[in-house]
Amino acid sequence: MHTHDAANILQQKINGNTWSEAIEMANFLHSHPYLLEAMDHYYGSTVKKAEQNKKWKILLATYLRYPHVGGVSNYMTTLKEGLQRLGHHVEIASPNQIDIKRDLKRNVDDEIRRSTEQFCLKRYGQLSPMIVEEVSKLGVFEAMIQRMDLRKYDILHTHDRRAALILGKVNQSLQKPLFYTPHQLGVHRMNELRKDSVEYAFFQRLDLAALEYARKVILVCDMFRAPFTEIGADPSRFVTVHTGVSFQPIAPTSRDGKVIITCITRLEPHKGVTYLLDALSLIPSDLQNVEVRVVGDGAQKAELIKKARALKLSNVSFLGARSDIAELLSQSDIFVHPAIEDTFPLSIIEAMFASQAIISTTVGGIPELIRNKVTGVLLEPANARQLAGACRALILDRTVRQKLGANAKAYANKFLTADHMVKKIESVYRTYI
Repeated sequence: MHTHDAANILQQKINGNTWSEAIEMANFLHSHPYLLEAMDHYYGSTVKKAEQNKKWKILLATYLRYPHVGGVSNYMTTLKEGLQRLGHHVEIASPNQIDIKRDLKRNVDDEIRRSTEQFCLKRYGQLSPMIVEEVSKLGVFEAMIQRMDLRKYDILHTHDRRAALILGKVNQSLQKPLFYTPHQLGVHRMNELRKDSVEYAFFQRLDLAALEYARKVILVCDMFRAPFTEIGADPSRFVTVHTGVSFQPIAPTSRDGKVIITCITRLEPHKGVTYLLDALSLIPSDLQNVEVRVVGDGAQKAELIKKARALKLSNVSFLGARSDIAELLSQSDIFVHPAIEDTFPLSIIEAMFASQAIISTTVGGIPELIRNKVTGVLLEPANARQLAGACRALILDRTVRQKLGANAKAYANKFLTADHMVKKIESVYRTYI
């Protein structure tokens, strides 16, 4: 079909009162911004050049303290700095950044708790302390946000459920373009809740409301799509922009013939470090010239140290939390992330930039990072025997280690840089404003 024929058909649809079909097509293209980019490049966009180059005032908002040690804070810093390099003015709102007196905050908190408890007892004859706590946190944060002048911003971008809910509510009268990047799965991660409990129903509805307020939900990986769709969110609101990092690897240093295995993670049960220790205990004869470094702190640290001693793994060292990650990776050959539950771990991305031969599991968004036997090795979670086999294979084969590491670095340089992430998010802003 020639271009002018297609144009004539479209005009007939419009004239024939089937404009809704054209709207559906427009919505489809907007849900796939890369298609619009390709067509704009070919045809030339009808958007004025001045509009394309417009610089915005952007507010990044979180209920969490900022800055703090953690993935959300690192992500927001990377995004802020990247958007500023593109010429935008960026500010961050978090409870510790908003000017509100401590006694005022305490008074608001006390009043909300008291009124929520009275309401629940009068209406239901009982109350849930967890729900009262959540309502209080939302109420205090709303009181803080109300003290800000959101009218001065062109774009609002929230980074947790509470910020999405409160800015979404306040924004109903402003109608600013509001975006939401969830960094956790919300109620799906609250393992202590029974699915038939009032708390589960309450937090599930909060998750859905947070997603509904956003003009577009910018996912850090595709694994979020299924659970959010399951609770009723509209999947056409989702667009995935993989997390990128600013990581400067250091040139590899001499190992003196040793093979060094590194595991950088929080020492919590769901990170699966106990299975790494089990795996190492299955291949003792292959560890004569191997050093294993476990980097990080957490509730399971003492238990893991005790287990390593019990298994007589004298080559395993627990280094605690460290700030010299790039240097540690420059000394390493194999990176192991044995998680049994995870989302999109930044430690794996950093290991990719550092040319590590990576061994990980098929959980969460990890398969979106690692292509099995190309940029790393993927295994079943909680399978110590599989993990032992993968470790042994890479310990014994330097050529395979180097090939996997080179492939991982090439992929990271192309798709996982901070600049790549920031430009894609800016493109999302432009597409949906």
